[in-house]
Amino acid sequence: MKIAVAFDKQTENIIEDFGKVEYFMIYEFEGKDFVNVEMISTMGKEEFEIAEILSMMEVDLLFCGNIDSDLLDSFDDEGIQVISCQSGSSNRAVYDYMTKGI
Repeated sequence: MKIAVAFDKQTENIIEDFGKVEYFMIYEFEGKDFVNVEMISTMGKEEFEIAEILSMMEVDLLFCGNIDSDLLDSFDDEGIQVISCQSGSSNRAVYDYMTKGI
């Protein structure tokens, strides 16, 4: 499983406004075992291109802050589940999801 988190590099938290995302943290798991984490840049891509990019990276789940409903549809079209309206630590969000299903 791969989990992407819309990441604010300055605060090291989930970015509140998806329209301002420049980086994603990508967490990779095999079952419940953590395998890898890496930070990737959006390289200035448009919001609607991001779903396709994350799909090509085989991302299964996205944590983000506020996101437009039209963008949610683009992630749905790519088969990526979105958990929006999140804030705080990206590590904590992923940890809670993997250990508690939250």
